[in-house]
Amino acid sequence: MHDFDASVVGELLRDFDWVLPPRNRPLALLLTNGAELWPKFVPAYRASVALQAASNPLDAWIESTVSALLEPITECVHVYYAHRRYGGGFLPMTRIAEVCGYSTTAPCNLAVRLDVGPWLGLRALVLLDAEAPAPMNANLSPCSLCAAPCRSLFEQALAGEQHGAGVSDVAPHWKTWLAVRDSCPIGRQARYSNEQIEYHYTRKRSILD
Repeated sequence: MHDFDASVVGELLRDFDWVLPPRNRPLALLLTNGAELWPKFVPAYRASVALQAASNPLDAWIESTVSALLEPITECVHVYYAHRRYGGGFLPMTRIAEVCGYSTTAPCNLAVRLDVGPWLGLRALVLLDAEAPAPMNANLSPCSLCAAPCRSLFEQALAGEQHGAGVSDVAPHWKTWLAVRDSCPIGRQARYSNEQIEYHYTRKRSILD
């Protein structure tokens, strides 16, 4: 979780009904995950008939988990989920994470941090009627010290996926996209398990059984 002044991302969210409470520095929370998500999600899925019946069990579990965490917080104004469309579009989560100081956007468009590299998930944005703490000093960008081995791999992967004006589902060629993420030399100790990686790219139900 990363707290910040919600007004710093106002320009990015002007088309998403982003109405701030009357505060000097309204508080927002960026909810994220790392490898620790997997050993919590899988047992929850196996124990829940509702999750097993859901069209996307991970998204359903994230929403139920976040709702339970925020239920006692009366200052909560709104929750925006990365997997939901608002006004026909998804929130620009990678840009939000960069502007609010949580991560850097790599040449391959992945969010990257010095501690975990690209092994993170941007899940939700929470707006609260409370004051944000004083801003922290910006962290050194991990990409500023990197030769960007991800760049050429990303371009190759993107070229292989383009069809007309859009980009196809990455699942059929997920290992090509994984190679882009794996090329990052930062945060390799935070890499997801093989099962978690494959599920995030393919959403195969058999991995959860």
